[in-house]
Amino acid sequence: MSFRFTLICSTSLALSIAFAACRDSGPVNPDPHADVHSVLVEVIGGGSVTFNRQHVASGDLTIGNNAVIAVTFRDANGEEDAIAQNPDNFELRVNYPGGNPAGLVFTPSPTNPFAGTFTRTAPTTTPMIVQFELFHVTGDHNDGRWNVQTVVQ
Repeated sequence: MSFRFTLICSTSLALSIAFAACRDSGPVNPDPHADVHSVLVEVIGGGSVTFNRQHVASGDLTIGNNAVIAVTFRDANGEEDAIAQNPDNFELRVNYPGGNPAGLVFTPSPTNPFAGTFTRTAPTTTPMIVQFELFHVTGDHNDGRWNVQTVVQ
């Protein structure tokens, strides 16, 4: 009986150690997370806004009907963050957290998943908030949201 108890305990201990080792080891296909330090939103043929690490915008954004924008998520060196800009793992989403009085619609570019075109139903007399979101598709969560006061012409 003592031998059977020792064998069961030893086997349980070995399985526990093996399970813990597997659980603590890295996954075969890691799902990397972006480390965004700044974000550049450029209106093609127009202005731009830069967000710092604390998500503070450098100013207001002005867009017109059919405005084309491109968003670049940057790393600590101010370069394009290769992880954040990977369309296999991330996508750009546009939200209107304070409402959408201009009737803005964002249509993603067919060639650049971090760019697209805004169309509107009406210009705004006061700025509205447009939110640019880095959505982690493979993780099913956002990795950051950046709000900017936007004038829609």
